[in-house]
Amino acid sequence: MKKNLLLLFSLFLFSHCGDEGLSGSNTSGINGSYSQMVVNGDFLYGINSNQLTTLNIADKNDVLNVDTQILDYDIESIFINSNTMFVGSASRMYIFELEEETGIPVPLSQQEYNFSFFEEEVICTSDPIVANQNFAYVTLQTLLQDQCRTVNINELRIYDISDLQSPQLLSITEMVRPKGLGIVGNTLFVCDSNNGLKIYDVNDPINPIEKYHFTGFDAYDLIASNGLLLVVAEDQLLQYDFQDLNNIYLLGIIDL
Repeated sequence: MKKNLLLLFSLFLFSHCGDEGLSGSNTSGINGSYSQMVVNGDFLYGINSNQLTTLNIADKNDVLNVDTQILDYDIESIFINSNTMFVGSASRMYIFELEEETGIPVPLSQQEYNFSFFEEEVICTSDPIVANQNFAYVTLQTLLQDQCRTVNINELRIYDISDLQSPQLLSITEMVRPKGLGIVGNTLFVCDSNNGLKIYDVNDPINPIEKYHFTGFDAYDLIASNGLLLVVAEDQLLQYDFQDLNNIYLLGIIDL
């Protein structure tokens, strides 16, 4: 249900706003960080289980499947910034370059999350990604266990992607149970599940500074564009005004 709501509000924003916001400059719409389908120019990209599929939709009456690639199991999120695609899975971040003519994603690198402190079984994952030209922002919500112990990983990670073929981990911020996120300029918005919404100044990505923490709801994902932030919670849609970063405030709440 939440993903359907995000799609509807993405369409709403696209029809009412410019293209400044979470998506890259070439994307034909605005998506939350849990998106599993993204339109970029004449191409639609989708993920399902362990497949990344590229469709040519230039002719709406003759949609063509131009490419399918097999990745890790449990790939969950897809994000495009300009001609760079990011795909999140249970164990790693994939980075692709999109070929201009064919639209086919060309693998550039994989960044493993290095959950290797014991022979683990991944029980639950959450790995949305957003990015700009220089940095990628990832939330990890993972439960690992073996016969002897259980480890919860709840983190916000920031990577330097100035070299797309060799991403570098810059910082890890502990969270409660992070989910969707978004970046506008140097302001990072992070849903922290039943811990609400956190907003960070990431001018220095090595040391993110928490500027706001709004509580009292279970935040799932968000969309930010043109000074308006929409947060999808468990049973609410919350609207925030962030035109003035020194005075971000709640505009209203819609019960779902």
